Amino acid sequence: YATVDHSSSDLFDAAADEAIKKLDAFKPQEISNTLWSYATVDHSSSDLFDAAADEAIKKLDAFKPQEISNTLWSYATVDHS
Repeated sequence: YATVDHSSSDLFDAAADEAIKKLDAFKPQEISNTLWSYATVDHSSSDLFDAAADEAIKKLDAFKPQEISNTLWSYATVDHS
């Protein structure tokens, strides 16, 4: 969606709800990629970003530098702190 400059709010909202339920199974790259996707289309889900922050903190030692960078960029881009 980001490369064609199109996004579906309904899809992103539904995906956020589902991702929140499964975040404990996400690897660091999956957390980072998910947040990056939302930030790239400028679609913020406060619930997702809050839940992802909690999960990322638990797994921060497993994050690679690029995953940390992309995750922080995502939060900054959607102005979520």
